[in-house]
Amino acid sequence: MANEKDFTEKLLFALADVFADIINVLVYHGEPVVKPEDLLPDETISDLKLADGLHMQERDVSKIWTKGNFRFALIGIENQTAQDKDMPLRIISYDGASYKAQVNQHKAAERSKDPAEKPHPVYPVVSFVLHFGMEKWSAPKTLFDCFEVDIPEEMKPYISNYRINVVDVPWLDDDTVKLFKSDFRLVADYFVQKRKNGGDYKPPKETIKHVHEFLAFLNAVSGDKRYLEILSDPAFQENMRKGDITMCEVLDNVEKRGEEKGENKLALLMKKLLAAKRYEDADEATTDTIKRNQLYKEFGIQ
Repeated sequence: MANEKDFTEKLLFALADVFADIINVLVYHGEPVVKPEDLLPDETISDLKLADGLHMQERDVSKIWTKGNFRFALIGIENQTAQDKDMPLRIISYDGASYKAQVNQHKAAERSKDPAEKPHPVYPVVSFVLHFGMEKWSAPKTLFDCFEVDIPEEMKPYISNYRINVVDVPWLDDDTVKLFKSDFRLVADYFVQKRKNGGDYKPPKETIKHVHEFLAFLNAVSGDKRYLEILSDPAFQENMRKGDITMCEVLDNVEKRGEEKGENKLALLMKKLLAAKRYEDADEATTDTIKRNQLYKEFGIQ
């Protein structure tokens, strides 16, 4: 289940237009400097050699920003719903693996007998952590913050204090949210509203471009499968074909599905209680929510 959650959470951000939009707002204040067509997919999985053997590590999403054959940078995006005290260590590992890949490419080019095989000039690796928690990131943001031992003052000048770039999405200001032009604008607006309004959310009227990927993300961060279940609804599918899906329609369908599921659960519970001749429990379950939930658990009804 964890791997499935990780996969669905990445789908939206792997789209070139969404990825470029995020970088353009965070780095270039909304100017369309990074073009979707200039982004190449990068191999997100790399090897990590540890004392007990070879391990696989995987970034959430990373792309190589290019212009023609020239590579400007490798840019990585990590999604976090929970804070991680080891995040600087993880980012160092990801970035280091990306630099190691460049070293390997240079060595391969040196060994090659083909004069046309030239390595790319060394380019920087940049990582961003998109944090969707309602509390501002208070976990370590630098390597020094991760250390649990006192560092001798004489040693500090010789230790690189690696820093990570954390973006608290629910705490973005309104002007920044308006700069986004892709579906990420709806994502940012959703979390900002939830944070500012104590969990309340008023859906905007903008249509969703990448509906499946957008709903997969909401499913991953909320754990609510209804966001993906509504994709099977024929009326919803028809509106998807028309390009008319908004957050308002999404929430209406999710709520409708929740009501239908609740009615089906209660009907199944009643059937089981009556078959067991537990008439008093059946009567209580229709009015007492606590009792009903206890009975759901007793009969394994989810």
